[in-house]
Amino acid sequence: MNKIIVIGGGVSAWAVANAFSHKNIKINLIYDKDISFGAQQISPNGLKSYVSLTNNKNIFNKIEKINNLKISQLKKNNFYVLSNYNFSKNYKDFGSISRKVLVNELKKSALKNKNVSIIKEKVKYFKNSNNKLEILTDKGNLFSADIFIGADGYKGISRKYVTGSSKNKTKKIFRSISNDIKKFILTKGMLQLFLTTEGHYVVYPFKEKNQKLVNYIFVPNSNFQKNISKHTTQNLNPLLDNIKWELTYTLESDNEFSSVTKNNLFLFGDSAFPMPPHLAQGGNQILEDANFIKEILNKNQDIEHIISTFLNKRLNLKKILRKNSIFSGKVLGLNNIYSLPRNIMLSNFSNSIFDEIFDLIWNNNYEK
Repeated sequence: MNKIIVIGGGVSAWAVANAFSHKNIKINLIYDKDISFGAQQISPNGLKSYVSLTNNKNIFNKIEKINNLKISQLKKNNFYVLSNYNFSKNYKDFGSISRKVLVNELKKSALKNKNVSIIKEKVKYFKNSNNKLEILTDKGNLFSADIFIGADGYKGISRKYVTGSSKNKTKKIFRSISNDIKKFILTKGMLQLFLTTEGHYVVYPFKEKNQKLVNYIFVPNSNFQKNISKHTTQNLNPLLDNIKWELTYTLESDNEFSSVTKNNLFLFGDSAFPMPPHLAQGGNQILEDANFIKEILNKNQDIEHIISTFLNKRLNLKKILRKNSIFSGKVLGLNNIYSLPRNIMLSNFSNSIFDEIFDLIWNNNYEK
């Protein structure tokens, strides 16, 4: 294996580029735009993987530390606290990070290796010749490689080529960012969830360069998904007032693990394993996956062995995480009388519940 082409320029693309960059393999990343929006939670498993992947601990300076998970429910125009879980009791390395910052740090790490380079062109289509691929770009250039890695997201051309379809069942999610310093102070050190009859809000602080920002996510309940296209949050809570919401989508189908390879194209990250957002593991799993590939490479550089080992060891984990994430989303979306058992559990047993959930995910204790 002498040459790899990675399609994409986000977290997935630069993470997998880091996985291969320490070997004497030529790596081209092909993408036309730098698109990074908002922030993500970064958990201990993601941080550990990042440090191992890049051999660099500089990421810790870029993280906004989060110590508590606070869950509240809206009742008669007031929010009542159901749970206040202390992360720092068991997990010191939990926080949030700007996606733009994470991409830049991964990019800087990969580009330290002279064998890694960027081609700023857009992939238009794949050309198949004797079960070997070539890609044609918008500038009319044709590229070949020993292996192509599609890391351009679930809407990308790579996934469409492998699955044969661009039709995906999606779920609506509203997002926003605030640079209001008062809101930053109100949520500093906390990951907050606000549960309502229409859906639930996720709110947490992050930083980007010298800016102190707040990341907002609103996930409408299933009975609001079909008709909702706009969202406002006036007079609910000081943290939620005057927020300009942007409608986005996440993949919500049940068959996204059906195929991740075709010819010499291998899907990676959200292109292969789009993860529901409810356990905040999308970006963290990408870092884990990239580091896993790096560890395989240290033992065997045969690409078929790398892919088969990766799928054998990581695919079932993805299925478990996806199932648990979907279940978490349904629990958070309960309302009316159905929310009563959930609220009782959160009010009385949240510490033991969250201890078990985070131990399972963050310590990779899936098979216990």
